[in-house]
This record gives sequence, structure tokens and C-alpha cells, in this order.
Amino acid sequence: MAAWNAQVAERRRIKETLKSIRQIPRWEVLSRRTNRRLMRWVYRLTYMKPMTQAGLKAKAAAAVAIMKTGASDPWVAALHASISRDALRIISAEAEARAEADREADGELLALGRAWEASCRRDDRTHIALVEAEERYNAPTPPEVLFNKPGEAGKLGPYPGEHMPTGRYWYGARQTIDAFRRMALGGHPNVRRDEILQAYDAWIAAGAAERERSGLTIAREEVDASVAENAALRARICMLPARTPAGVDLKLRVVLWLHDGLSGLEDELSPEEVENPEFSASIALSLALDLARQRRGAVPSAESVQIASAA
Repeated sequence: MAAWNAQVAERRRIKETLKSIRQIPRWEVLSRRTNRRLMRWVYRLTYMKPMTQAGLKAKAAAAVAIMKTGASDPWVAALHASISRDALRIISAEAEARAEADREADGELLALGRAWEASCRRDDRTHIALVEAEERYNAPTPPEVLFNKPGEAGKLGPYPGEHMPTGRYWYGARQTIDAFRRMALGGHPNVRRDEILQAYDAWIAAGAAERERSGLTIAREEVDASVAENAALRARICMLPARTPAGVDLKLRVVLWLHDGLSGLEDELSPEEVENPEFSASIALSLALDLARQRRGAVPSAESVQIASAA
């Protein structure tokens, strides 16, 4: 037992001597100190929130460097999770910044697009109202006095023209009535001519009254106003450059509207309909048709683009 104890003590002495020679206690102290420093840096990195791609890359590089030390503690996993969250946040922020830049770049154009689309809806409503008013309108029948009597042609001055609905000859054409008025101002009385003028004026007054009653006058005025408004907005849209896909889609939508949609544009550009395919107008319409086909005719409106961007 004494000999065995002596051997154990000798081995312990040799081990301590080797540790002293190799400075193992010093390295153990340095290792513990380094680990504590790494923990502090990992903690700080975990709660740092980079705002740019460059900051995110720097944080990821630091995490990789820490992993190369062989660290595998839970706090390293937390650091990696925070990098993932940072990446999602930065990507989302940059996407929103790009969307905002797009809205600003084509803001005026898209605003005109929304006004134009509202004008298109107004145009549809006014044309529907015009059709309904035309259905209510009962045109007064031209009085018999306006039609030519047998043997009368040429005796009143102007010759009668053909009344297209009936095929009869009459004096109710505007140029004929104007000629009769000039003759009346010349001081040459004519009973038949005065009769025609009176009957014509009464017939025109009856037509005006009927247009008022049926709403046809107002309907035509509203159609003219909506058409003029729509044309003015299209002109302004044409003169503004499109800087984003949303702006290009808006102009493509205007083209499709003018040509009654994708099918209408295809019909107009069929080989038998295009007279001058080498001209710029035909090539431009062909380009518009290609873009519409790529989108399968589903061109987003300026209003839907605004809603999608806001969402």
C-alpha cells in the first residue's frame, strides 16, 4: 500500500509539473475569459437591430465567426434567430420603400388614371341614359305642308330634296329652308313659301319640346360633357411618362378601353383589317396587343394598384 501510494503521488507530481511547464492553468483562465467576452458580444448582437442590408451582413458575419469558435450554447441559437427576424424586417421595409418610391414616381399619372376610370364609369352611365331617352323620344311627324305638291317643283325657287324615310320630295332640308328665309328677307311675298316656313318652325318647335319631355336634350349634353372630359384625361395621361409597371398598365388599359377590350383590339389588328402594318401606329397597337396578351387581358386598374400598394 505504501508503495502504491508513493506511485500515485509520483504521477500526481509529474502531472502537475507538466501542467506548470505547459502553462495549462493560464490557458484555462484565458479560455474562460474569452468565453465570457463572447457571451457579452453575442448578447449585444442578438438585441441589435440593423436597418440596412450592410448592417445585416455584418451581424451575420459576426455570428459565423462566433460559431467557428465551436460555441454551441443556446445563446448562439438565439443570435441566429434574431438574424432571421432582422432579415424579414429589412426585406419588408425595403419592399415597402420600393412600393412607396413607385407610387411617388408615377403618383401624378396614377391619380390621372383614377380620375379617368371614374370618367369611364360616368361615360357608361351617360350613354345608357341617352339610349333610354332615345327610346322615350317620339319624333313628331313632318307636316304635309313641307312635301312637294304635284307640278310645284321649281316654281318656289329651290328644288325639293328627297325625304329619305318616305322617298318623297320635300322642302324640309336645312339648306332649302335657309334659302326660303333669304328670299323672304328680300321682300318678295309668297304664300306657299311662308306656309312652308311656318310649318317648318312649328315642326322644329314640337321636336324641341319632345326632346325636353323625354330628357333627350339633357342626355345628349351629359354625353358630350363626359366624352370631352374623358378625352381631356386621356390626353394628359398620354403626355405623362410612365416610370413604373403600374403606369404602363394604366396606359395599356386606356388602349384596351379605346378598342373595346382585348378581343376588339385583336379584331382591329387582324391581317385583313390592317392596311399599313409598316406604319408606327400599327406597330404601337401591335405592341399593346402583345402586352395585353401576356397579361391575358387582365390589366390592373389604377385604383386596384393603389389598393394593393396600400395593403
